[in-house]
Amino acid sequence: MRACASVLLAVSILTGCAGTPGRAPATGDWDDHRQHLEALGDWTAVGKVAVRDSEQSESATMQWQQSGATALINLSGPLGSGATRLHSDGSTLTIERGGETRQVDISSAEAVRANTGWDLPLQVLPFWLRGVPFPGSAIEEMQHDADSGRLLTLRQDGWDIHYETYAVFDGFTLPTRLRMQRGDSRATVLVRRWLTGPAP
Repeated sequence: MRACASVLLAVSILTGCAGTPGRAPATGDWDDHRQHLEALGDWTAVGKVAVRDSEQSESATMQWQQSGATALINLSGPLGSGATRLHSDGSTLTIERGGETRQVDISSAEAVRANTGWDLPLQVLPFWLRGVPFPGSAIEEMQHDADSGRLLTLRQDGWDIHYETYAVFDGFTLPTRLRMQRGDSRATVLVRRWLTGPAP
């Protein structure tokens, strides 16, 4: 159960992809930057995720493919204890690992905690990983760079997200390192490559 829980935590905190760096939009306006990223509906992220709470600390490599509300995540390493495949339609998360399949209602924080042991907002991560707030929740605090328009810090749903580094891929300025924390739950995501557009 803890291994599966760790897998889901890893999933929640990542999102990056393989891509060819390009030129970012010539604007420092936050609204333009946000709209540019929100228009990116299909992407893939490749990198690593590290998760920690009061009881354990683990890490895993990940590949996250997003197409609209549909996500396909492959994890390997300690968190996955081998190969783990996760599929989400935006409301339900299906976990395939070691011949076992499990479904979780990711719209319910209680259901996620009961099935994974981790308290993470899986439903909103596709937005946070791109560096934009989740449109379905109120923004508690937010800070962005005045020159580039990039999001620096965000507090939403009780989570504190810090964006430490960015890089440009195919004209999109996307996060390459971010940290998340709420209480004892912490996660760091490192994205080596972003691929924009439908997965091959």
